[in-house]
Amino acid sequence: MWQRAVEDTGLEQETPSTRPSSAAPSDRMQLEASRRLMDVLTQVHVELVTRGNHRALFERLLTLMLEETRSEYGFIGEVLRSPEGAPYLRTYAITNIAWTDELRAQYAMNASRGMEFRNLQSLFGTVMTSGQPVLANAPTSHPRASGVPSGHPPLRAFLGVPFKVHGELVGMVGMANRPGGYAEDLIEFLQPLLTTCGIITHAWRSEQSVKERARELQAKNEELGRALQQLRDTQKQLVIQEKMAALGSLTAGIAHELKNPLHFINSFAGLSEEFTAELARSVDSHRSRLAPEASEGMGTVLGQLQQSMAKVREHGHRATQIINGMLMHSWGSSEPRVAVSLNTVLRESLQLAFSGFRAKVPEFELGLQEDYDPEVGEVEVVALELSRVFINVVDNACYALHEKKKGAKDGFSPRLEVRTQARGEWVEIRLRDNGTGIPHVRLGKVFEPFFTTKPAGEGSGLGLSLSHNIIVGHHQGRLRVESVEGEFSELIIELPKRAPEG
Repeated sequence: MWQRAVEDTGLEQETPSTRPSSAAPSDRMQLEASRRLMDVLTQVHVELVTRGNHRALFERLLTLMLEETRSEYGFIGEVLRSPEGAPYLRTYAITNIAWTDELRAQYAMNASRGMEFRNLQSLFGTVMTSGQPVLANAPTSHPRASGVPSGHPPLRAFLGVPFKVHGELVGMVGMANRPGGYAEDLIEFLQPLLTTCGIITHAWRSEQSVKERARELQAKNEELGRALQQLRDTQKQLVIQEKMAALGSLTAGIAHELKNPLHFINSFAGLSEEFTAELARSVDSHRSRLAPEASEGMGTVLGQLQQSMAKVREHGHRATQIINGMLMHSWGSSEPRVAVSLNTVLRESLQLAFSGFRAKVPEFELGLQEDYDPEVGEVEVVALELSRVFINVVDNACYALHEKKKGAKDGFSPRLEVRTQARGEWVEIRLRDNGTGIPHVRLGKVFEPFFTTKPAGEGSGLGLSLSHNIIVGHHQGRLRVESVEGEFSELIIELPKRAPEG
């Protein structure tokens, strides 16, 4: 059998004079060796099924192979192929024969994950390229020998045997320096071991293939999951947009219908105040002709009438603000987004908001800390809408600071911190005040329409809702509030630098 195998390789064979004769062992010794071999192989098969640690199994098989052949060192490895199709060896188990500190360190680092050998012009390379055994009891004179590196332990004899699965070369074993050299009958003796090596390698490859397929399926599932979630989010967004469009049309219609009668209410409230004031002056000019009781009664009625007209005018004005806010909510953003200097828009809006609040509260003072990141540069936005957001936020901050100042003891200094920062393809804007803050239970409602933390009559509850609509709806950004009641409030705005295509 071995003779035919060597002849089929077409390799140069050693002459009988250089090949040691195969001393047939006694029947008892042969049976004992076969029994040891089968015992270990049985244990290996059991461990393959129960544990599956293929490297540990190959270590046991290598130890068994070296003991039964009385070889000094050897290896068991898998034959793989490079992208170009050239075979190479990756070891599963290998004897440590490192002879320098550098090689010992390399062995310690790589042995557990497999060492690679790619020299095909060698004895083991011949096994990989031919798929046939190579037996060399005089390696230095073998036509395919490539020698050994300086310092390498002597190579006096070599036996390399391939193992296959379904006719495909999957690996090989190699051993060296058996006393007296190697004989052909060893190949037959090692067949159960080679078959087991093939089974383990095939199982390992199958396991890795299954794991790789599982990873691919998991990646596909995750990709499909993301696509499905994106589709659901898009569907939800479309539904919300349709509902908001319908609600916006309804709101706009109602607001327009209310605007005309409200205009008359406000106008006639103003006229009524003027007429009441004129009537009061007329009564005062004729007060000497009236009886004291009548004069006092008319004065009381006129005073109450003036107060009532003032309340009508005040609440009419607030109703006008609410209706204007409803109309702004119902309007979509028809203006194109253009690249503008975000820092400039914020700085100008800050000045406008502070000036507007000072016009209402002349004594208000504010410590302003500004930090504009020049890397922010230009951002594609609707500048008018963004300015509206900044003015509304700064006005709210000034209101909270003023309220805290009124109720605080001496020593409180109103402070507003404004900061921009570039974050890759996004920019971040932070506006933080040390005012009254927002109760934790109310934080989740601050962006709801008509919700306000201000006392009744002092806010429409649409400012932050409109700001959220502009930042999130029109600019595909993000908006959130952080606050601790009595300490601070901070509004964080995140905007993409570029408008999404389409």
